[in-house]
Amino acid sequence: MTLDPSEQKTLDRLRRQIRREREAGAGNAARPETTVGGRRPAADTAVRGRRSPVTPARRRTQRRRESRPTREVAWRALKVAGIAVLAAVAPFFVLLRATTFLYLHADTGTWGSLALAAAATFLLLAGYAAVASRRLKGRFRVSPFLLRGLAVLVAAYCLYGLLYLSSAHAKSDAVRAEYRSLHPHLRLALGTLVLLDGNLLVTDASRRVEDYAAMGLPANERSLHLRQADGYAHAADLRTNGRSGLRNALTVAYFRALGFRTLRHVGTADHLHVSYPVRVQRAEAPGHGSRIRP
Repeated sequence: MTLDPSEQKTLDRLRRQIRREREAGAGNAARPETTVGGRRPAADTAVRGRRSPVTPARRRTQRRRESRPTREVAWRALKVAGIAVLAAVAPFFVLLRATTFLYLHADTGTWGSLALAAAATFLLLAGYAAVASRRLKGRFRVSPFLLRGLAVLVAAYCLYGLLYLSSAHAKSDAVRAEYRSLHPHLRLALGTLVLLDGNLLVTDASRRVEDYAAMGLPANERSLHLRQADGYAHAADLRTNGRSGLRNALTVAYFRALGFRTLRHVGTADHLHVSYPVRVQRAEAPGHGSRIRP
């Protein structure tokens, strides 16, 4: 049977198509079945109508992988918050602790130790500014205007702590009037604590010997509530009634960390006695330094 050219072309095309399909089928039959993790691919499994088993171990692994990003984000947030709190607290701690340390151990005097501690605090804040400039601008450079502003900030804070006590934090106007008779370092510590504890109340500051008789107590001429040789009283009383045990414990820890002494006792009422050691010149060797009076 003879076909015309067009029919012959169509027949040849069909034969080639059938041959390609047979070759493709033979190749798939010879190829080994591909598995993923010891099981068939999801598409193949779906075609066969079967599901791979989910074991408890695999389920736990999947949960750990899903919770890992959440834990990492939480840890980073906690670390950033901790660094921020430390950076905020450090200038206050340097100012107060350096003041008491220099006064008690370096014999720099009341105002000399305060000035050196204020300078250290200024340098710390300037370091903060330099690090911020490095992060934002790529170089350690702080403008003179910002440095002057930091110096004014440190000086203003010192003046605030030395001169001002709100009436809300003094038991009476008399106690508030006695505030400036306290040692400057004790005033600065109290002024800083007021910012942290809005319920702080100073119940007593400086006294005279005659005040003990009025309170029904024996006179104590060694009391640090009396003005010492440097002209300042070295003790103050804080209210403890109406405050939680935790808050009172934190107050004690705060003053002890700064180098002050604390004593919880009941004289005329339950209160926390905070005192600051007195440095006195050695009588037997004038000019040879000083010592701390016990």
